[in-house]
Amino acid sequence: MQVTYLANIIQQKIKSLDEDSVTEFKVNNTNPETIGEYISALSNSAALKNVSQAF
Repeated sequence: MQVTYLANIIQQKIKSLDEDSVTEFKVNNTNPETIGEYISALSNSAALKNVSQAF
């Protein structure tokens, strides 16, 4: 995956400022268990929506 591709996705997500079932904005979270739960939830949401990526 190219850096420019990821940078474009990040810019699009920041511009929209909306969270949806495959996008979460979090800051200052260092708890591995909580991070794992968010990743799992995003993965499950992406699978249910037949989307290949979640952020």
